[in-house]
Amino acid sequence: GAVLRLEPQLGPGEALPAVPRSLRARPPRRDRSGPWLPHVDEEGRRFLTPEALAERQAARIEGPVIDGFCGCGGNAVAFARRDLPVLAVEADPGRAALARRNLEGAWVQVLVGRIEALLPSLAERMPGATLFLDPPWEGRPARWDALFPPGLEGWAKLALKVPADFDLASLPGGPWR
Repeated sequence: GAVLRLEPQLGPGEALPAVPRSLRARPPRRDRSGPWLPHVDEEGRRFLTPEALAERQAARIEGPVIDGFCGCGGNAVAFARRDLPVLAVEADPGRAALARRNLEGAWVQVLVGRIEALLPSLAERMPGATLFLDPPWEGRPARWDALFPPGLEGWAKLALKVPADFDLASLPGGPWR
């Protein structure tokens, strides 16, 4: 989280080489092998949880899990690999279809809809489930109230994947670390 400042030490008349055009105005790729799921869209290429991280997150969950923002299904795949009962929710029908394709053969149901609208019925369908939330944070303040409507904070077991600059003080029911 600290700022890193680099100041090249150049001699008189020296200049840094130009950045090749092929590398300009594009975010650097973290992994040249591409996404680990076979069916992703452009958003999935950018925001898919890396496989190793998804596996580590899944190892921390016990019992049934509801993936509230499943996207292309990366986290749901990791939960299913651990034989956890999974119910995945995605607001975008196209992305939900990609998740279904990635989850073929797994005992995971993918629902289309907004998690806050479906939550009352999901609580009845999967009592005691962990609610896993990995929302699209890009362009939104890293605060609980910037993305989540009232009602989610009452869930018994909640697992959040948040950005490094997330304001922990914005979580309901704190204090948190």
